[in-house]
Amino acid sequence: MKLLLLIPICCFFIGCKQEGDGKKYTITKFDKIICDTIKPKKGFNYAAKMIRVKGYVDDSIFVSFGNKYEGYYLSKEIDTIFNPDYYGEGDVIFIFNPYKGKEGKLEVEFDLIGSNK
Repeated sequence: MKLLLLIPICCFFIGCKQEGDGKKYTITKFDKIICDTIKPKKGFNYAAKMIRVKGYVDDSIFVSFGNKYEGYYLSKEIDTIFNPDYYGEGDVIFIFNPYKGKEGKLEVEFDLIGSNK
């Protein structure tokens, strides 16, 4: 019975993920700011933008959706996802700032989540 409930849920999440738009970074050198952009594709209904950060850093880092003053400060052992609403209202800018971080290893991914119209 649980399997029957699990299959539609998995199909929903697989169908909602818009593949190919996202960007992934493995960060081991904390010496520069990364700024990147995702352009939404026409014909897709987007629901959220997403930043996923996993790994370790010795001190604080800063991630943001294009605003250098509003974002998320993270430090030490990190395994988190931020996904605010997004409805296709323009390009999504992603900023990674090493801030005070000097050592560590982070997997950082940012993406748009949506489905075909």
